[in-house]
Formats: sequence, C-alpha cells, structure tokens
Amino acid sequence: AAVADSRRRRSLAKQGVMCKSMIKLSNRVLFVLVFTVVLFGCKQKHIDISSSSEYNQYIERSYSAKKDMLIIGINSPPGYEEKIDFYIITKRYDVEHIAPEDVTRDIFKQGSSFKIISIKECSNCLWFVQPKHAVVVTQDFENKLGVPITVSMDEITSGGSLVHTK
Repeated sequence: AAVADSRRRRSLAKQGVMCKSMIKLSNRVLFVLVFTVVLFGCKQKHIDISSSSEYNQYIERSYSAKKDMLIIGINSPPGYEEKIDFYIITKRYDVEHIAPEDVTRDIFKQGSSFKIISIKECSNCLWFVQPKHAVVVTQDFENKLGVPITVSMDEITSGGSLVHTK
C-alpha cells in the first residue's frame, strides 16, 4: 500500500508540473494573441524611404496597367467607417475578397497609367511584415477626396499587371 501511495504522489506531482507548464504556455499564447490584435488594431504609420538607394530609382517613373486592375478606397483599421483614408491600385483576382475596410471598388482600366511620387514603408508593422507602397498620381482616376493613391511595391516589381512606360 505504501508503494502504491508513493507512486500516486509522484504521478500527481508530475501532473502538477505538467499543469503549471501548460498554464505558462497558454499565458504566452494569450499574450501573443492579445499583442497581435492590439497591433493590428492600430493605424499604420509610414515613413518616406524615397531617398534610399534601393527605391530612389522608382521616383518619377511611370507605369501602365497591362490588364484591368482594381482601385479600392480603403478605410484604415480600426475604423471600418465609410471614410476613405487612401486608395490602392491592385491586381484583380479570379476570386475576389471584399474586406471590411474596403469602402469603394472601381476598375483601373487596362492602359491606365500612373507616376510614382514617393515610396513609403510601414514603421509600426511587425518586423517580418513591413509593407512598402508607392504613392502615385494618375490622370485616369478622379480622386475627388484628394487622399493618397498607393500601389504595393511588390505589385510594381513583379511585372505581372504593370509595365514600366517612362
């Protein structure tokens, strides 16, 4: 009986250690989740990287759409309001996803063009996701609100939907 009792106590002690480990792990997971939600709930802040040697070559370049693209009016999180903070020109997908921050969607027609005036990088995004966007001007879309029009640098450098014209 004493041996069985000793085994039971050791088993319970191991379970207690495992339980404490699980609590520590779940606390870490909870911290990461809360941190991520808080971070993504913040408005992105951008810094101008136009003068960096990697990106200054793109300033004043013009591009045109090889095919129809989308120009989407975006309301920056955490707002999800009807107010447009900026537009983004992006490729069209076979299956289109409409996000809660999308306020308007228009077609940026094949042959439409834009000129890059600056390059911005997100300064408060996670270190492994620091999106870079070109701020552009175009005569092919009426920007009644005067908010920035952007294009992802990935979109520009991929050559998939855009072609460099000048």
